Amino acid sequence: MNLKYPKKCRRIMVHHARRGVGGPLYPKSAICGAELPPEALRVGKRCGSEAMKVGSYATEPCEPGQAREGAAISRCLRVPWGCPTGALRPRTPRSGDVDGGCVVHLLFGYTIVEVLSLLFCFCTIALIGFLSLSLALETKAHLVNDLDRTLDELYAVDFMRHEYEVKKAETPSSSVTPSCLSFNADYKGKSGRISYIVVFNDGLYKLIRRGLSGEGNNYLLETKKKIVFLQDGKVFSVRIGGTTYDLGVSE
Repeated sequence: MNLKYPKKCRRIMVHHARRGVGGPLYPKSAICGAELPPEALRVGKRCGSEAMKVGSYATEPCEPGQAREGAAISRCLRVPWGCPTGALRPRTPRSGDVDGGCVVHLLFGYTIVEVLSLLFCFCTIALIGFLSLSLALETKAHLVNDLDRTLDELYAVDFMRHEYEVKKAETPSSSVTPSCLSFNADYKGKSGRISYIVVFNDGLYKLIRRGLSGEGNNYLLETKKKIVFLQDGKVFSVRIGGTTYDLGVSE
């Protein structure tokens, strides 16, 4: 049953459909624009009455004394007490309207995307931090190793300079080859010849010192860099890798 009412009566219908006889006040959004089914057009009597039990409709006569048209429609179109909201058919969604369930799903999807994005950002930052830390530690290890090797080179060169100044004889008679440097020495009653010899073994260059009798031999330096003794006129020097050190030995 689809009844057509004037505009005034339709307003009265919507008002009383929201209110009902002693019943709850339904939201206007659930009523306005809705197509009311026959169940919503019941006579304004409470659910416990006989008319409600048999399901009387608005086609039945109203109570006596309701002669005015507006009052009759107002009385006959009230939603009965306890009538569920589902008795009113929801209006057809307009163009551009979004269903509430769709909105919830979209918001849930956006939340998941945001959480995954944050996790990806945190993991990326942590990975970059770990890589930076490992690179820094590796660089530090290389620097420490290079520094130690440089200090070993400086120690060996300084030792040869100092020993030549302290132990050289009145006539040092120094001689130099690419793999050996030697000179006459006289120290604490001992005389002889002190030599520095370069030995290459197992990919390493070793600088060995042969001292005076009773002093024994010593390893001064062990490195992967090539060690070569040089002579420029009367000045002797040693080249370790790409660095040349003056030994202070001259004739």
